[in-house]
Amino acid sequence: MIGSYIARSLKAMGPLAVGVVGAIALAMPYKAPAQYDINTDPDIDGLSASQEVIIGTNPTLADTDLDRIPDGLEYSSAFNALDPSVPSFNNTRYGLSQVQPAFPQNDGYSRMFPIFDQSDSQERVIYVRANPDFTDPVLAYATLGPVSNETVITNVGDLGPVFNFRQHGVSIDNREVIFNRMNGTEGLLYRAMLDGSGVSQIPYFDGTPTVEGPTLIDYNGVQQLIVGYNNHLSAFPYLDGILQDAQRVDIANMAGGQAGFENYARVSENLSDFIFRSGPSGITYFGIGLDAILSGASPEITALGSRCQRVGGNISSREVSVGVTRNGFGVWCYDANNSDWSPTTHNFASADYELKVGSFDSSEIPVTFIPFVGDQYSGDLDRPGTRALFASNFLPQNIDKSNRGEFMIAIASLTTFSPFTGSGAITGSYEIVDPSGVRLRLPDGQVVNFPGASPEHTITIESLLDPVADASNYPNNSLFLLRDFGPDNTQFPPGTAAASALLGAPTQAELVMEYRERDVQNRDEDSLQISIYDPMTGDAIPIPTTTDPANNTLTAEIVDFTVYGVMGEEIIPTPVEDWEIYR
Repeated sequence: MIGSYIARSLKAMGPLAVGVVGAIALAMPYKAPAQYDINTDPDIDGLSASQEVIIGTNPTLADTDLDRIPDGLEYSSAFNALDPSVPSFNNTRYGLSQVQPAFPQNDGYSRMFPIFDQSDSQERVIYVRANPDFTDPVLAYATLGPVSNETVITNVGDLGPVFNFRQHGVSIDNREVIFNRMNGTEGLLYRAMLDGSGVSQIPYFDGTPTVEGPTLIDYNGVQQLIVGYNNHLSAFPYLDGILQDAQRVDIANMAGGQAGFENYARVSENLSDFIFRSGPSGITYFGIGLDAILSGASPEITALGSRCQRVGGNISSREVSVGVTRNGFGVWCYDANNSDWSPTTHNFASADYELKVGSFDSSEIPVTFIPFVGDQYSGDLDRPGTRALFASNFLPQNIDKSNRGEFMIAIASLTTFSPFTGSGAITGSYEIVDPSGVRLRLPDGQVVNFPGASPEHTITIESLLDPVADASNYPNNSLFLLRDFGPDNTQFPPGTAAASALLGAPTQAELVMEYRERDVQNRDEDSLQISIYDPMTGDAIPIPTTTDPANNTLTAEIVDFTVYGVMGEEIIPTPVEDWEIYR
């Protein structure tokens, strides 16, 4: 478990957390000052106090119009931060909440390029640690939570004398980390054992041609190493340092005008959606159908079209892939200043790296800038896409380290924000989906009673950072898919939906939660129920649930917003008798 201090919901964190949610980097000529503290942005919403005076927002209130969308997010999205009636209900955005250090980092090092491990719980993070000037880099890992527990697995010099800003990946069995090291202009690939037992070069890659940006996935039980190789994004079956070159599959080659170098891939848990960067300055592209390419059913992607779209910025973006959610949204790092910054200079002074979220069809949900001041360079998503790791040189919990320009690894919830104007009966039906595919459905005519007097509120779906919890009042039961729905005390009175609803259509607000096979490996699937959960007491209250085991979904009607999750009985192995002793 990550620990109770990380499992806090947004409402429990107070005003600081509300500001952090919306501390949004701006798509305009704006750069956070080198010394960034409470005097330059008192409400930590991503807008300096002087800038808020100019645009008319309150420099001491992160959400001036009280619509649950912080000022920085509204301003960067071209909304009116002073008008709670804008935007409309269907302008869903993704942002970060519960932002906090992933583990204690109160020292003089910088840490970057964090990735989750490949375990079921994904409670461990692997990353690069280096001096503030990026010299003497090493690979290390730590368990998420409040206890200092860093373990270094490579020696100084294994990654080169200076960190070269290259992606690394962890094997499916969590035994090794594959990392990229530049030898002059040649990119070489190495493996470092997580138990610290050694580092060795993967011999197939001898630097001619170069390789860059490894990641590893499980495809039909075969581990695939996906890497930029010879002007392609390619996949190699890989096991214990051995590559099967004869089974290599080329995934993408955007050589026609994109400088022909593809790398830094991140793949969704659905194995279809993926993002990668292409070109000398690294612009982000979104591809679909990776599983079809790996199976041979579809050819390599070579141009924009129905299987690939550009979602990144201009030629100077130098973007870095972060991850892809289960429901098909990519997250990547982007230089909002378009500064033509080069990682070889190790100087972020001219850059302003932020996180962005976008989909294959950007008209569905526009690209969103997240999260806040400073530079956010490199990161990763967990498998469902609801928890994000990222490296930042500003965290409000450690102003001293921030002011020294040292990068820290943060963890946050990738949260869904969906503004809703007014109260009363809605016209038409609405469905709000979080990054993992958890769905809130509101039928036509459903009455929605929000708390408070503001004419607009923002419906939020927020994943708890500790994804699993024990049910204190149900022995041998635990909860997963924990989601905090807001605003608190929002009511959906029963029997108010449209009487003319089609047969079989929802007539009450309902929650649909899709679970994965790995979620129920040690649980009785027949016992699964959507339940109300109290994070303070640990108590769970099951509610009537319809189970669809064929599609791995649970559906329940709800009458208010609170924390919901899926509770299931844990399977306790039965001891096997050794009958031989009785013979």
